[in-house]
Amino acid sequence: MEENKTTEAGKDTLQEAKKTVQEFNSFNDKLFGNTEKKITLVARILFWVGSIASIICAFAFGIVSYGSGYYRETVFIGAIFWPFLLGGPIVFYVSSLMMHGFAKVIEKLDIISKK
Repeated sequence: MEENKTTEAGKDTLQEAKKTVQEFNSFNDKLFGNTEKKITLVARILFWVGSIASIICAFAFGIVSYGSGYYRETVFIGAIFWPFLLGGPIVFYVSSLMMHGFAKVIEKLDIISKK
């Protein structure tokens, strides 16, 4: 009789362990599944946030340089305005292209590994 109870308890524990492993695998798939889509999304977000931030910084430097009465400071900060305004979005575009390319490589490797 007691062996039967022990066996029943062992089966319940085993079923609970299997359920926990299934839940963990489900969580793991949600966290690390579709990596290429997540990298592409991060690349898009990085491009837009970085571009907007660099344009805001460029205009902030421009306003500071325009309001300054000291000539050398005006030239120095004005020289920072154009690289931020033009270079910032270009740099973020190139970096997001590289991230998107990396996501495509991961996608193709995933297809190859499933074959």
